[in-house]
Amino acid sequence: WLFHEQVETAWRSPFIIAAAMILVALVMAWGEKAGRQEKGLDSVGLADSLWIGFSQAIALVPGVSRSGITITGGLFRGLKRETAARFSFLLSTPVIAGAALKELHGFPHHRVPEGMGTPFGLGVLVSAIVGYATISYFLKYLQFGTFKIFVYYRIFFGIIVLALAFFFHLGS
Repeated sequence: WLFHEQVETAWRSPFIIAAAMILVALVMAWGEKAGRQEKGLDSVGLADSLWIGFSQAIALVPGVSRSGITITGGLFRGLKRETAARFSFLLSTPVIAGAALKELHGFPHHRVPEGMGTPFGLGVLVSAIVGYATISYFLKYLQFGTFKIFVYYRIFFGIIVLALAFFFHLGS
């Protein structure tokens, strides 16, 4: 709520988004390399929680992946890759719930159109199922895989966003 105006306006520049994508990719690569990856979920303490929570706040900047930055924050605190991801997803619950409540506050003014209740409900259900399956697969992947593909992905698309911004003179 504090930075709502900046997040919705000034920080939406394609240059900020691209820079955030690339910078976070580099931080992710650093966290992957520097993290000791020793601590399990039962070892997460207050300092770890505060550090990862602070990391989550950085995700207010468009182009910063909330899960990417919080998982990386966990790696810097010595968490195992899967533990950092699991904690990141647990940490997202109150944030997502809060955002949903904030949106629901204005919902009476923006009702689901007549006849769209079933498709709307089905969409929510399918999103929940796909989200759960994706998180489940991702946690399994992190038991053996690295963030390398996500680092390359973020750099690649950050460069594309920069190129498009320059080509179309966006954000100036």
